[in-house]
Amino acid sequence: MQTLTQKELDQLLKRYDEWLRNDAAGKSPVFAGLDLSGLELKKVNLYHADFRGCNLKGCSFRYSDLGYANLEGADLTGADLRNVNLFRANLRHAVLSDIRVNECTMFYFPVCPSEGSFIGYKKAVAGQRCAIVKLYIPEDAKRNSATSYRCRADRARVLEIVDETGKVLDRAWSGRDETFVYEAGKWLEVADFDPDRWNEKTRGIHFYLSKEIAMLY
Repeated sequence: MQTLTQKELDQLLKRYDEWLRNDAAGKSPVFAGLDLSGLELKKVNLYHADFRGCNLKGCSFRYSDLGYANLEGADLTGADLRNVNLFRANLRHAVLSDIRVNECTMFYFPVCPSEGSFIGYKKAVAGQRCAIVKLYIPEDAKRNSATSYRCRADRARVLEIVDETGKVLDRAWSGRDETFVYEAGKWLEVADFDPDRWNEKTRGIHFYLSKEIAMLY
């Protein structure tokens, strides 16, 4: 694993900033596989940056934008993530021991309620129309969310289905799997629900906490 000095890292960060300012044209500078332990990455735009497998122990990312960054398998032990944007950052298999976060660490804390029952919304299709499925998530359902507004659960009951004009429908279909049917009044269950919070695009009933966000999906 190649180890960078702070000066070398600063040069790489400058190149990355120039790449972003150039509308991400050409090949992106990457950080993947580097040993950056203990270095400063504060107040920088790291949108979509590739940190896969990096040694980021003790690094300070304070006030930086890590939106859509790929941190899969990175070691973030003791890293400072206060006031950091983590929207849609990939934290699968990342080591997050003793990291420093605060109330302004965006999307580190799950948006999905950790207990109790609640209502969720899912965008679906009904012929040529879009539909919104209103879901009841029961208290005993397994549930989680990663670093976005998207939630997952292993059980849900379809309370109502309406199309984009507000017309009530009996059923709708998943836009990703046409064999998955939502029927009003029926329970949905996913037996092989993936409990890994950071694995967002995996098995489970996907939904959002507001129909407005669901419509944007």
